[in-house]
Parts: sequence; C-alpha cells; structure tokens
Amino acid sequence: MTDAPEIIRRWEQLAAERVVFESTWQDVADYELGRRDFLTKRTQGERRDTKLFDTTAMQSADFLASSLHGFMTNPSTRWFELRIDDDYLEKSEPVQLWLEDAADRMFAVFADPDGMHAQACHEFYLDLGSFGTAGMFIGDAPGKGVIYQTRALGELYVAENAAGRIDMVFRKFSLSARQAKQEFGDRAPPKVEQALANNKPHEMFEFVHAVYPRHEYDGQKQDSGNMPFESCYVSLADKTKVSEGGFRELPYMIARWSKDAGETYGRGPGWSALAEQQMLHAMSKTMLKAAQKRADPPLLVADDGVMLPVRTVPGGLNFGRMDANRQEFIRALKTEGDVGLTLEIMEQRRQAVRDAFYTGILQMLRDPRMTAEQVRALQDEMMRLMGPTLGRLQSEFLGPMIDRTFAIMARQMLFDDPPEELAGREIRVEYVSPLAKMQKAGQANAVVKTLQVAGEMAAFAPETLDNIDPDQAIRIISEANGAPMKVLRDPRVVQAMRRAKQEEARRQATLAATEQMAGAVGKVAPMVKNMMPQEGAA
Repeated sequence: MTDAPEIIRRWEQLAAERVVFESTWQDVADYELGRRDFLTKRTQGERRDTKLFDTTAMQSADFLASSLHGFMTNPSTRWFELRIDDDYLEKSEPVQLWLEDAADRMFAVFADPDGMHAQACHEFYLDLGSFGTAGMFIGDAPGKGVIYQTRALGELYVAENAAGRIDMVFRKFSLSARQAKQEFGDRAPPKVEQALANNKPHEMFEFVHAVYPRHEYDGQKQDSGNMPFESCYVSLADKTKVSEGGFRELPYMIARWSKDAGETYGRGPGWSALAEQQMLHAMSKTMLKAAQKRADPPLLVADDGVMLPVRTVPGGLNFGRMDANRQEFIRALKTEGDVGLTLEIMEQRRQAVRDAFYTGILQMLRDPRMTAEQVRALQDEMMRLMGPTLGRLQSEFLGPMIDRTFAIMARQMLFDDPPEELAGREIRVEYVSPLAKMQKAGQANAVVKTLQVAGEMAAFAPETLDNIDPDQAIRIISEANGAPMKVLRDPRVVQAMRRAKQEEARRQATLAATEQMAGAVGKVAPMVKNMMPQEGAA
C-alpha cells in the first residue's frame, strides 16, 4: 500500500501538469457555458454568467450532448448487443436466449432511475463536447445495483500508461464534517472529529481519492487488498489515509474527444469555438451599445438659450428657443455606424460556432423530409467528421462502461447461470446505436452500388456475376441495417438446404428421364410387335 504523503505528492505533480489546460477550461466555462470553476474560485450562489452576452455556444453544446446521447446511448432503444465469436454457438438457442436476456437485464439497469445513468450520460457528453475531456464514476452498490455519476472535470487528475490508456485517476473533492463522518465513520480524520465536537458540522474539508494499478496482487484472493486497482482516500487537512481498498476494474471512465500526441487531456468542439464565441461576446456588447444609442441617443444641447437641466424622462418639459436657422437648441446627436453589417458579421460568427459543434449536420439528420439518398450522403459526411471521435468513445467510454456494468451485475448475481457452451468463451459487444449503424451504412451502401453496377454489366456480360458472392452481400447489408440475428439462417443450414434442393433437382431430373424413356419404349413397342412375324403366317 502506498502511504498518504506519497499519494499527496503524486496528486500535486498531476495538478501541476494540468494547470495549462485549466486556463482554457476556465475560458470555455466563462464564455460558453456560464458555469463551472477551474481557476476562478466563487462561493455557492455567486453568478457565473457575467461574461455571457451571446448564448450560441451554450445552446450548441447542449444540442450536441443531447444528440450524442440520442445517437449513442438512447435509453429508449437498444444500442448494443452481446455476441460471441463463434457462428455455430451463436446460433445455439440456449446461448442466443442467454445473451439476449443478459443484454435485456443490462438495459434494465441502465434504465433504473436510482442508477441515474441517463442523467450522468448527458452531463458526460456536455463536458466532453465543451472541454474535450469527461469522467464518469461507476459504483458497485450491493443491494442497490449500479450507480453512475459524472464527476466534475475540475476534480479529476489523470495519467496514462505506456499504451496511452488512462489507468490512474486522482479526484480531489470537498466534504463537510458531517458528510465526512457519514462517509468514513470511525476512520474520519481527527480534524473532522474536532469540528463535530466544536459544533461545526458544515465546516468543509478536502480529500483525495486515488485509484491506480496495484503492482502486485494475487488474483486467486477475493479480499479488497488483492484487486487489480488500489483505492485510497486521503485527508489533505491531516495528511492521513482515511480509507483503503481496491477495485476489480477501473471505476472511472475517462474519455477524450480528440487528443494531441504527448498530451493527456483532450480537446473538444468547445476549444474550436472559443475564439469565435469570445468575438461574439465583444461584438454583442458593441451592438448593445449601438442599440442603446439608437433607442436613447445622446443629446446635442446648445450652450445658450436652453433652461437646464435637460429632462429626458417621458413627458419631460424642456424650455428654450429656436436658433437663427429655426433649429431646436436640443436635438438628438446622430451617430454613424452600419448596424446591418454588424448583424451580418455576428451571424457569420454564430454559424462558425454552430459548425464547430456539428449543429447543422445533426439538425439535418433529424429532418423527416430528407430523401434516402440525402440521408446516406449526410451519414457519410457525419462519419467523415466524427468517425475518429466515435472510435475513441467506444474504446474509452462505451466499452469500459459496459464491461464494468456487466462485471458488477455478475458479482451481484443479477444474471441467470449461463449455458455450459459459454464456459471459457469471451463475450464481445456489438454496437447497434444509430451512430454505430451510420458507421456500417457506408459499407452497405458500397455493396448496394456494386450490386447495381454488376446487374447493369450482366446485361451484356453475364459472366460478370461470377465475381459476386450474394451470401456475403446480404449478410453485410443485414448487419448494417441492424436486422436481428434470427433473420438470417446459419450458413451451414443454408448449405444443407441447398444440397437438399440439388438432390431433389437431381431426383426430379432422373425421374423425368425415366418417364421419358418409359414413354419412348411405350411408343416403340407396338412398332416392334407389328414387325415381328405372326403365328401361322406363310
């Protein structure tokens, strides 16, 4: 076990490495979301939207988060299936029924309101799109199921292993003395006990939760001190451990939208839109001033002939006389400025922000008036833009989340006993969400176009069809369309059916040939009989 000073030292080192990112995160929070603190420290209830003069980025970030949730982890549809890499076993009815039942039970856990999976996913996607990095904690609550909580990015400090995957997470958070006592019980640090004794239950204390790989452990043992990941809670006030244990899987799912080589934290659409959004805020402030000048213009008042003070309130009376040119001594001061041009430039900047968050293409994908060809073209464009991000999300978020949920449910015995055929077999995940289907749609579209071209060529060159494998084509198209496995027969069953048809065709051909021969013999027999000499003839 690592001691408390060493854990604090590691956390301080990770905190120092994260400082550069925090300045950008704070700008994104101030100019795009109007909430979250990284470098700025505010008290509870203090306004965080004082720099917001335009909400384009805020609306776009929320729309992107909602779209990702709907396209990838929609709670109302199945977005993954459980499979095994064995075509024969996968067609086994007991195996198929168990896999489908296990997936159904997992979706029931995701839909459980006490687990808060849907809320956590939306918050996760909002952080991911805005800051480029997001983290979710998946907890094992015996008797209560699985708990999903998106942790604030400001609390998380992470490190990668040699393969570039995050395997070390430090979380710095605060608890009141009362909460710390509830969380740690008799192991609450001395300063917490002192605060409670002095009747200060709401005094705040800082803690660090460190989760990192355990260098040595015995996989045969099941106690908390022998798990792949070590877990420690440390009190920063007392610099002592208050809890230690372990996890069988990394409980934190940390995902990056995209990542530069050599960096640990990600960069997201919020980074791309930041310069445009800051420009929009500056232009909005200027535009508001211009509008104020138009609505309540400054006054030009002569230095003589006017009784001061000038009354600008509704119904106010001002006394004065005309000048030699019959002009009022008090009149509005006209200001120059092309408001229309300013509005046009602002709209260009808003569109740039929306483009950074993929708002346009996501809105078009939801348009029911789109033709099939237009939808396919948009899907191809969507995959071109978001394909790398989708792959990273599957490996850093969706896959680990499903694995962790499955493992927790298995330990809580929430599944029926699997069939014997599954013993020692690895279960894999196949994504069938709308976004995953878009990935496969390009392959299916290519197959369909190839078949169309082959059909046209077969009109003058029939041998062209010899290049086409219809069985593989229909399976690729079926998989891309998300058809259930039950729709397609096992290839071995198909071969058996074809052999039976061929045998039946040969039998029918033999029977037809036999009947034809018998018919021919029947016609020849009278002729032969007439040619033979008759009895008693000369």
